Amino acid sequence: DQNRPVAVSSEIVVPTSAQAPALKVTRGDLAVRGYLEALAAGDIDKAISYGPVGGGSKALLVPGALEASIAAAPITNINVTAADATASTIHAAYQLGTQAVVSDYKVAKKDDGNWQLASSTTTVRLSAKRSDSVPLVINGQTIGPVVELELVPGTYEMETGLPYLAYQSTTKITVNDLSYTKAISELPVDVTSEGKDALIRAAQASLAACMDFQQLSPPNCPMTEPTSRPVIASTIKREMIVADPVSGAQWVVDSSNSAVASALIQVHYKIFANYDANTTTGWPEYNVSWTARADATKQGLSILWGH
Repeated sequence: DQNRPVAVSSEIVVPTSAQAPALKVTRGDLAVRGYLEALAAGDIDKAISYGPVGGGSKALLVPGALEASIAAAPITNINVTAADATASTIHAAYQLGTQAVVSDYKVAKKDDGNWQLASSTTTVRLSAKRSDSVPLVINGQTIGPVVELELVPGTYEMETGLPYLAYQSTTKITVNDLSYTKAISELPVDVTSEGKDALIRAAQASLAACMDFQQLSPPNCPMTEPTSRPVIASTIKREMIVADPVSGAQWVVDSSNSAVASALIQVHYKIFANYDANTTTGWPEYNVSWTARADATKQGLSILWGH
């Protein structure tokens, strides 16, 4: 057996770890520098290898989210103060977009002698009330029904991914360093300009159809019966006094449901109808405020009228 020839397969890979041992992070300042430089380079996996990650959602610890942050506010001019081999607090300065950041990072020595950050992420609570039908997309990543997010230094922009609704610009957050812990407690939504145009068109079409409806109190229309006497339906005519009450209305998102957009519209017209062959209603005026509502998460808008 000892003299038998041995065939060595070319597919066998010989480990090289013994030849090239992994580099050690011998000081805390080197760990902080490596962390910040990894973030600046867009290497999220390398960045979070410099310390433990918190227990929140890791949905934003992906290359795409970090790339979006860097595109909006790159990390530059990194300057980490040199420290001795026992320092547990490291002083760092850098530029985050146009903002100068000065921060202290906590570091700790591992059992294997390597130094690392006390944490490579910060945990931010997501406590804002959300609608199931209005998505939350942060830096291009869809965020599910989570209550905590793990974040690294950078900027985070909220989007709905919908054409008619958008989160207000105030929802954008900037995490300067790992001491950031401010909860995301509100996610206010506005109607976009595209959404406003679509809502105006839908409300105008709905109102026009209601005006032509030969019924005193047509269903889902901003009008009620002006008389208790029956009229001849075929003789009903309406003429707008305010030609276009819709275009100037202010469309807002309902505070109780961010999927719904609404506007207060003053409906002002006059109406004519025959009671019988000899008597008519004349042309009494109708002037009442109505609220037009629509589910703005849908492309095909359906207007619902109510008080």
